[in-house]
Amino acid sequence: MACTERTGDLVAWQLGELHGSEREALEEHVRGCTTCLHEFISLKRDLELAEDGPAPSPKSRLDLRDSVMKEFGFLPAPWWERPVAFFVGTASVVCAILVTTAV
Repeated sequence: MACTERTGDLVAWQLGELHGSEREALEEHVRGCTTCLHEFISLKRDLELAEDGPAPSPKSRLDLRDSVMKEFGFLPAPWWERPVAFFVGTASVVCAILVTTAV
């Protein structure tokens, strides 16, 4: 299916009306097609800035965020690395306090 034929699907996806294999096929297509991704972002922006009309589904918001993060190469740290960073930072502060009070 050509990208020009996907515009209606993008609208349905944004409104949470696309289900099953059609939705999965569109999600897969958008992951690999920057043209459709940019079209979806533009559509989402237009719908969200409109004062009235249907609101996007929470799933659509998460899907868009994940697609944009992937497109720009920004991936969040894995969950197991976040506590390690916190622990290292806290340990550094505690060590600095201990060193300054011991002198």
